[in-house]
Amino acid sequence: LTMVTHTRRGKNATSWWRILFFSLVMIQLCFMLSMLLSQPDSAANTTHLSPHQLQQNSVLSKQGKEGVEVSAEEMSAEEGEEVPDDDKSMLQNLEEPDEDEAQDEEGSKSGSVVVIDNEGDDSDFNLDGHLNPVQLLKSTTLPVWIKDYFSWHAQQLQSLTPENWKEHRFLILQCVREDAHCGGTSDRLKPIPLLMWVAQQTQRIFLIWWTRPCPLEEFLLPNALNWTVPSFIPLTNSSENGRIFLKLHVLLDPSHNDLPIIRTRMQTYHGGQLDFDNRTDSTYDEVYHELFRLLFRPSPPIAAILTEELHAVHLKPGHYSVAHYRAFYGRESRGENVIAKVAVNAVNCASMLRPGGPVYFASDSTFAVKTVQQYAKENNHPIVTIQNQEPLHLDKAGNWSTRHPSDFYSIFVDLYLMGMGRCVTFGQGGFGRFGLLLSYNATCSSRHIYKRQMSDCHWTDKSPALDSR
Repeated sequence: LTMVTHTRRGKNATSWWRILFFSLVMIQLCFMLSMLLSQPDSAANTTHLSPHQLQQNSVLSKQGKEGVEVSAEEMSAEEGEEVPDDDKSMLQNLEEPDEDEAQDEEGSKSGSVVVIDNEGDDSDFNLDGHLNPVQLLKSTTLPVWIKDYFSWHAQQLQSLTPENWKEHRFLILQCVREDAHCGGTSDRLKPIPLLMWVAQQTQRIFLIWWTRPCPLEEFLLPNALNWTVPSFIPLTNSSENGRIFLKLHVLLDPSHNDLPIIRTRMQTYHGGQLDFDNRTDSTYDEVYHELFRLLFRPSPPIAAILTEELHAVHLKPGHYSVAHYRAFYGRESRGENVIAKVAVNAVNCASMLRPGGPVYFASDSTFAVKTVQQYAKENNHPIVTIQNQEPLHLDKAGNWSTRHPSDFYSIFVDLYLMGMGRCVTFGQGGFGRFGLLLSYNATCSSRHIYKRQMSDCHWTDKSPALDSR
C-alpha cells in the first residue's frame, strides 16, 4: 500500500526502490521470527531425574506400581562386580532331593554382573521385530556353518514334493504319544544345536515331529527355518518310517547314510552341550540364544499373552533379572516354610546379579509366587510375577493325553519371559538353566540352591561399587 501511495504521488524511481527493499527486509524478518516461535521447547518438555529417582522409579510389580527404567549408563557402574561364589556364602541345609551332582556341576558358580547395554531398550516392544529372521541372521554370534545350513535347508524344502521326498534324507527330532518318556520342555529342546550340527555334517533335512502332549505347533511355530514335517511324509512310530537312534556316535555312523529317515530323541542334563563345544568351533551357550529365536516364534495365543503381560508389568526385554524356583523337583509336595524361605532367597539372589531390579520370579508353586508377591509389597521391591496357577509339566501332567493345549501355555509364557531377561538365578531342574540359555547373557547367572544347600542372599538395591564412591 505504501508503494502504491508513493507511486500515485509521483515519487521518483529511487524512492520507490528504497521502499521495495525495506519491505523485503521486513518480510524476511517476520519469516525468521515465525520460525523461531514455532520451535518446541525441548527443555521444558524434558523430565530430569536423578540416578536415585530413576532407581526408585524402576518397574514395580503388577499391583499398579510403575516408573522409569534404570538407564544403561547408570547400570554400567556394575561392571566388574562379582557375586560371591557359593562356597563363600553362608549356606543353610534344606530338605532337597538328591540329584546327580556330577552332571549338575556346571553353573554352580555365580556369574559376574555385566554392563547392561541398549539391547531390547525399545519402550514400545514389538514381538515381530524382536524375532525378525533377517536381523537375527546378521548376528555375528552365529557361526557361518549354521547360516549356510539354513540356506541349504530352504533349498531342499523348495525341491521337496510328494513324489520325490524319498530321494531326500531327514533327521527328525521326535516326541510322540507312543514314546514312554520324552522329558520336560528343556530336555526336549536343549539338544537342538548339536542335532543341527549332525544334520549339517550328514546333509540331512532337520525336522521336528512332536505330538506329546499335543503338536509343538500349538506352542511354537517355525521362524527362519521350516522344521515342520510335510503332510505328504506319512510318519508313524515304527521302523518302517526310519530307525530311531539315541546316541551321537550312532547318528554319525556312515553305515546309516542310506537310510532316508533317522529319528532321534536325546535327553541329557547338558543337552549335548559338551559334544557341541568339543566338536565345533562354536560355543553352545553363545549360540543358543540366537538359534532358538531363528527356529521358533510363539504361536498366536502365546504371543498374545506375552505381549499383554509385558505391557501390563512394564518389563523391557534385556533389562531385568530372573529368579526361577522349582519347588517340587523330584517330589509332589514340600513344606510351606521351606518354600517361602527359598522363594524369598531366590529373588534376593537375582537382585545381586542386577542390583535395583526389576526381578521376574517364576515357580511351579503358587504358594512361592504368593510369598514373593507379599515380600515385594511389604518391602517395596520391584518384583514381577504373573502366575495364578501352578504350571503343568509336559511329561508328567495328569491326564495329559486329554488336556487342551491351553493348559500348557503357561510353560512357554514363562520360558519366553525368562529368556528375555538379562541375568538368571536358578536352582534344581533343567527349566531354570534353559531360561538362562535363552537369556541375553548366559554368563550372568548364579545358583540359589546347589547340592541341597541354599546360598545366603540379601536384597541389593545398589551396586557396592556405587556405595564405595
